[in-house]
Amino acid sequence: HMLDAFPQIRTTEVEALESAVARAYGDITFDVKGSRERFRTVANHSQLSGIGLTYAKHGAEIEIGLRDTAFYAQLFSVNGSAQATVGHEQMRISEHDTFLCSPSDKFALAYSGAFEQLVVKVNTAALVRHLEILTGSPKARELRFQSASDVRTPQGAFHRHLIFRLISMLESAPHMPSSAFLEL
Repeated sequence: HMLDAFPQIRTTEVEALESAVARAYGDITFDVKGSRERFRTVANHSQLSGIGLTYAKHGAEIEIGLRDTAFYAQLFSVNGSAQATVGHEQMRISEHDTFLCSPSDKFALAYSGAFEQLVVKVNTAALVRHLEILTGSPKARELRFQSASDVRTPQGAFHRHLIFRLISMLESAPHMPSSAFLEL
C-alpha cells in the first residue's frame, strides 16, 4: 500500500477508525453501507510541516461526513471511484477527477468498496502565509478552491505528478528528517 512506512491504523471497527482519523481531520463520521464483514481499513499517514499525506482503503462501501473543516485538502483516487457532495453540488472522484475542499466546507463522501484514496491535507496558515508572501496581498485568507479538478489538464497532471513524486521520495527514505521537507 502507498505510504506503508507510515502506518496509522488497521481496523475492522468503525469507532476506532473515527477516533484515529479525528485526530488529523476533526469532526468526522463513517457509516458502513451493507454488511460490515468486508470493512477492513488500512490507513497510512505522513505529516510534514505544512502538509499531511494520507492513504486509505476500507474494503466496503462507506459514507463519510465532515463538518466545518479547518484545512484545505485534495482527494485523489488511487483505485476505484467515489462521490463527493458539497451543498447541492455532486462530483465524481476517479482516476481523472479529484475533489478539493476549503476551510469551513461541509461535505459528504460516498466510497465504493474498491475505492483507495490519497488525501493531501494542507495547513491553512502555511498556505495563506506562502500565498501572501508570493502575492503581497492579505486576500489569501479568503481563498476558496473549486470543488472539482480534472487531472487530465496540463496543470492537473503536473500537480498529481509532483504529489506522487513526493510520496515516492518519502517511501524511499522514511527515516529522513522532516527538516528535509521543511517548506512543505
